[in-house]
Amino acid sequence: MTPALAQHRIVAKIIDALLSIGVLSLGLRFTHPVATIALTYAWFIGCDGWGSWGKWLVGIRCVHAETGALCTVGQSLQRNMIFVPSLLRALLGAAYFPSQCLLVTFIALGGLVLLALEVWWMLRRADKRRLGDAMGNTRVLKGRAPLFA
Repeated sequence: MTPALAQHRIVAKIIDALLSIGVLSLGLRFTHPVATIALTYAWFIGCDGWGSWGKWLVGIRCVHAETGALCTVGQSLQRNMIFVPSLLRALLGAAYFPSQCLLVTFIALGGLVLLALEVWWMLRRADKRRLGDAMGNTRVLKGRAPLFA
């Protein structure tokens, strides 16, 4: 089991984020902003469990750390909980548009700090597991998994 390179993981997450932004843009045209944001984040946070297009395009896969089985939706939710502060900021900003609110700003800064910690953690580890991998008991390995498995 060969760990995925950190740069492959970062590119895959950027692809998934861009796809999420595309879904968000389309959704905002047709539904309420809060519902669209919540559904977009649900997809982004759970995508490792039903098929990350970013990981598939880069040629990596997320698996259970002990068994090697493909990551489940539950494990995907656990490993991506690090992104919840940015979800809260987006929901508060959508619900209360004067997003100069101190709480919204505090949550956004907290999300940035957690993301920086996440990248620092991954780059310092030999096995390139990020904090979310430890939380979900997962690993990201070289090799493509089927989409929507």
